[in-house]
Amino acid sequence: MGAIELKNKIIQLLNTDNISYLKEVFDFAEKNKLQHTDSFQELPTPIQELLLESAAQADRGELTSHDKVMEEVQKRYNLTK
Repeated sequence: MGAIELKNKIIQLLNTDNISYLKEVFDFAEKNKLQHTDSFQELPTPIQELLLESAAQADRGELTSHDKVMEEVQKRYNLTK
């Protein structure tokens, strides 16, 4: 699931007038955003750039399945299942 699809699903979940639910979701997201942001910001800039590019590639669907990767590793190193 890409970032846009995930954001749309979150928006659907937030389509409510239940203020206590919205406050809980906001508090949870704010707390976790700070935790994730701090960890990311502590990484060296080249690593941050690689991670952002990897996320962008995933959002564009430029992925290789686990099965395909394992198949290539087995061929390269003459491994059997």
